[in-house]
Amino acid sequence: MASPIVCVLKGKDGKNGVRLCCDYRYLNKYTLGDAYPIPDISDVIHRVGKASYISSWDARAGYWQLITRPEDRWLTAFATDFGEFE
Repeated sequence: MASPIVCVLKGKDGKNGVRLCCDYRYLNKYTLGDAYPIPDISDVIHRVGKASYISSWDARAGYWQLITRPEDRWLTAFATDFGEFE
C-alpha cells in the first residue's frame, strides 16, 4: 500500500503557499467507520448550560497525538520521487 502525495494550494486563491498531503481516498474505501461520532451540538450546549465548570482545550495539533497500531503502519505509506515512507 502506498498512497500518492498531492499538492494543495493554501488560503484563498493559493496565496498562502502549497501544502503537501497524502491522498488516502483509495485506503478510505476499505476502512471502518468512526466508532465515536461527533455529538449533536444542541445536546452539548444543553449539557454545558447545566455545568458548574467549563474547560476548553486547543486541539489544533491533536492529529499528531494519534498513534497508529504497529500492524497497521504499512497502510500509512506514501510514495514520492525519493522513495516510499511510512
